[in-house]
Amino acid sequence: MIKNEDTLFFLIGETLKFCQCVEFDIKALYAIMAEGDSEENLENVEDLTLGTALRNLEELDYSDDKPYLSKDDYKYLSKINAKRNHIVHKTFQEYLYYPEPTNREYFEKEFDYVKSFHDELEKLHKLIENVRLEAIDVFKKD
Repeated sequence: MIKNEDTLFFLIGETLKFCQCVEFDIKALYAIMAEGDSEENLENVEDLTLGTALRNLEELDYSDDKPYLSKDDYKYLSKINAKRNHIVHKTFQEYLYYPEPTNREYFEKEFDYVKSFHDELEKLHKLIENVRLEAIDVFKKD
């Protein structure tokens, strides 16, 4: 893979797509698990940030002492959120504002960070989608 800005932009775009899939699935899990109509519940959480949605889901999930996801799952999802935040808020700052050749070092560091996270999420976002789909059966509402 060629390490240039075009490739970095592609990786960031696809990584953010995966992040949005994860974010939707987290919000949908909340909507499925919460009391009441799932569609209305989803409307109530659709504008939350990923971090807030995760905290709300964990609080709801542990409210009955029968959690659907483990503490380790929530820790991992929080790390995903932190990595997403880094890409959104820091990736370009980390290399654009440094003079040559330092900016190239930062570019390569950020490129590797984004590529690693991209590859992780490429697999993970489908797993989280499967958890959401399974939850529909587990939390059936009459």
